[in-house]
Amino acid sequence: MDSNKVLIGFFVGVVILLAAPVAVKQIRDRQGGAAPQAAGGATAATAASASGGPTLPPDAPPGVLDPPLLNEANLVNTSWQAKVDNYVLKITLAPSNIVLVTNPMLKTLIGMDVIQGSWRVQGDRVYISFVLSGNQYDLSLKIGGNNLYFIKSNGKIS
Repeated sequence: MDSNKVLIGFFVGVVILLAAPVAVKQIRDRQGGAAPQAAGGATAATAASASGGPTLPPDAPPGVLDPPLLNEANLVNTSWQAKVDNYVLKITLAPSNIVLVTNPMLKTLIGMDVIQGSWRVQGDRVYISFVLSGNQYDLSLKIGGNNLYFIKSNGKIS
């Protein structure tokens, strides 16, 4: 009988140890689901703009205000796709602050496979510049944690 009590106690302890992380995650998700409230019921983005901090649209992704964890050193050789003037361009940040812009249609449009431009990191922003078909394009990306957020010309963040 005593061995059964020890065995039951052992299984209850194992279940608690396995269920605790799941329960803690559920509680954190429920608390973190809404925007953090500042004094007076304002959201963190509104409070930041009222205090002279960055202004963000109300529909901005939640990680935009995270401290930047990316810099020039760890952004080199990263690439992603961006839609610019109805063209999906592959943008690669090369060493020496050179940006390489590619698209299969570039060869037929301008006679080159790759467009070179420049990029730089300034605080929590990445600025990219290149010329495509005689038009200058200046892209601005916001660094939030380990993510980059595209800032459109109308101020919307995606």
